[in-house]
Amino acid sequence: MRFLSHRENQNHEVPFYILVYYSVCSLTQLEELYLWGNNKLTTLPDRVGDLKSLKKLDVGWCNITQLPDK
Repeated sequence: MRFLSHRENQNHEVPFYILVYYSVCSLTQLEELYLWGNNKLTTLPDRVGDLKSLKKLDVGWCNITQLPDK
């Protein structure tokens, strides 16, 4: 998978901020990740640094207050 988008106004059974913590960081070939509008997302996991292929990360309108060190 090279592209993943999730907008808060979509109707999903599992909140995306949970998916970010538990599975997105294992998608090592991911190039674009759009998390726009997920106001429950306040931090990114340290493992986001493992996404070596990531070229675009959109966290606009999220409540992220701190980025990981990696």
